[in-house]
Amino acid sequence: TTAADVDAVAAGAVIDLLREVELVLETLGGAPVPELRSGGLGVRDVKRLTKLTGVDEQRLGLILELAAAAGLIAAGMPDPEPLDGAGPYWAPTVAADRFIESPVAARWHLLASTWLDLPGRPGLIGGRGPDGKPYAALSDSLYSTAAPLDRRLLLSILADLPVGAGVDTAEASRAMIWRRPRWAVRLQPQPVGDLLTEAHALGIVGRGAITGPARKLLDGEADAVDAMTKVLPKPIDHFLLQADLTVIVPGPLQRDLADSDAAKDALSL
Repeated sequence: TTAADVDAVAAGAVIDLLREVELVLETLGGAPVPELRSGGLGVRDVKRLTKLTGVDEQRLGLILELAAAAGLIAAGMPDPEPLDGAGPYWAPTVAADRFIESPVAARWHLLASTWLDLPGRPGLIGGRGPDGKPYAALSDSLYSTAAPLDRRLLLSILADLPVGAGVDTAEASRAMIWRRPRWAVRLQPQPVGDLLTEAHALGIVGRGAITGPARKLLDGEADAVDAMTKVLPKPIDHFLLQADLTVIVPGPLQRDLADSDAAKDALSL
């Protein structure tokens, strides 16, 4: 496909992801979730968050892992303290407020760079380990020092392709194994598919191809934020309320409008 199409798909993915991240932070701020004694979140709590936010469990797991690694949520005692339970609780940090107020491209850069170096595998959440126990979100069972190496290997292979050229899961797995045969056990289609799904969600990959901003992010270039700013749609200053009381928002809202009482009332109808 074309570079413009790849970047356009990625821009849409970024807007969706940031909206969901903000929703998860808001939900945890209103109702912090207790941490398990063994660490992480319980299955019931994750399902409750899924129901409250409307974000599916696999995607929610990715958001939680990114938010924790980026310092947007942490386990501790929130203020005010919840009335039920003894804690600690997973809740937003002060950094979450700064994050929400930051420009869209800056928020993307924080999450994308966090994902690149994330020492864990969110794709395992919901599955079971060799001992039969489920992999819990935000738990040490997801820890993997090899995960960042696999992500960079995948993106480096995509970056070597012509602009706009993409791959599917099977092709990506074969290419990664060919380049790193000793890593073959962990580069099978299932884990590589998880990496591609996460990369698509983060706007790092679009239609199987690496995006322009992601190329700069991978190379450590300082203008990755500027590159994402150029492909994102401009914030708009209006929304449309239809006769059936459904709301259409044809793009990302300006922050002051998104926080206004008028927008909140319309979106709650």
